[in-house]
Amino acid sequence: MKKLFTLIMVVLVATATIFPAYSLDDVDTTISTSDIEYFSDGSYAITTLENVSVSITRATSTKSGKKHVDFYDSDDELQWTVTVQGTFTYNGSTSTCTNSEVSYSVSDSKWKVKEAVASKSGSSAVGDFVFKRYALLIPVQTESVHMTLTCSADGTLS
Repeated sequence: MKKLFTLIMVVLVATATIFPAYSLDDVDTTISTSDIEYFSDGSYAITTLENVSVSITRATSTKSGKKHVDFYDSDDELQWTVTVQGTFTYNGSTSTCTNSEVSYSVSDSKWKVKEAVASKSGSSAVGDFVFKRYALLIPVQTESVHMTLTCSADGTLS
């Protein structure tokens, strides 16, 4: 019985050292503000990039991420937020967007979303949005947002 147990342990240890360990779901959450854009009326938009997760296999890796734009008025009050989320596969020489989704939230009821479209193109997840601000049921301001979340061949999101 001892010999059988020893033999099983030797086989398990040998097998564990032959095959490299790959995590199926390494989480790599990093948030970094990448850009602030100011407009002539005093409003501004903050763009934030978020790496959500990484999954590694031998041939390819998968990465998910989000890009947010928060739009503030000249009084520093949040008006609305838009997000494009993408899932990508990459292998060191190429990358491909496999899924693209958009979402939004409106903080000021004067703004209405008129368009929120997700698409993908090569290694990019794309989100297109159109917001309108109303005063007494009359549109007085329109903001269009075109967002692109791109994954490089080495898995870097931008």
